[in-house]
Amino acid sequence: VRSYFIYDYVDGNGNFIDYYLFSFPNGSTFSIQCLGISQGASPSGDNPLFQSTTRVTGGTGDFANFNAAGVMSGNRNMIVENEAVVRLSFDLKQIKQP
Repeated sequence: VRSYFIYDYVDGNGNFIDYYLFSFPNGSTFSIQCLGISQGASPSGDNPLFQSTTRVTGGTGDFANFNAAGVMSGNRNMIVENEAVVRLSFDLKQIKQP
């Protein structure tokens, strides 16, 4: 998984846009976009809670026509500058094409 982040945080709290690219051994990929908020961080920026809406933005191979949307949630164990461990959970529901 490759990830790209755009944060607008003050003391660990604020809005974000994340992009994730999932790659599989057969060469298939899909990417998702997350639009969300980080809130509940301590004054030092530790332990924020992430929540976002997510949507698939594209795919290749087995995921060429993959269309899904859902939510992402998670947290981290320390401020980003300290190589924080981030734990995320994605709940995507496939959207059937007519």
